[in-house]
Amino acid sequence: MRAFIGCLVSLLAISCQHSKPSVAPASHLHFSASLEGAKVNVMADGRSGSVDLRPQLAGVRVVSSQVIFSVRNEKGIFLVVDFVSRSSNGGECGSGTEENLVWVAFDRSLRPVNLTSALIASCLQSVAVARVHQDDRSIVVTSDSAIQHLRGFVFFRKAAPELGFTFQKADLPQNEPDADRPN
Repeated sequence: MRAFIGCLVSLLAISCQHSKPSVAPASHLHFSASLEGAKVNVMADGRSGSVDLRPQLAGVRVVSSQVIFSVRNEKGIFLVVDFVSRSSNGGECGSGTEENLVWVAFDRSLRPVNLTSALIASCLQSVAVARVHQDDRSIVVTSDSAIQHLRGFVFFRKAAPELGFTFQKADLPQNEPDADRPN
């Protein structure tokens, strides 16, 4: 059940060393966000804030990360970050990966006040991203769990970033092959 808290975005991840600042559209709401391993840093109005997300990630070592959405409004700064980490230090998933999509909310003082992590792909738990859709209004990720025979959906509304993720799950359709059934 924990494996399916959510299933979100399998976007192309950019190495943590190549993080880029994010800027809100309104000039008075400028801010920057950067990533260092599992740490998210934000800066605005001469202040800074950060949060270490290691406890929220399924893997043991972050290999890539990318801010895929960021905005600052009157309530704070809101980010959606895609993290890919190594599954384990050995075993059958020794070179496999775990992928988490994390929503982070910072208040106006740049203190982290809320976060949610969604496991969207996992070697250890046989979860794979089936579909990613992103447009001007939303991000929707669909993931399938071969072990639990479930399909999970993670929704994020860009117009209401303070609401974070919404989750839904359903049985895998019988007419679609999954990882443990032969094609």
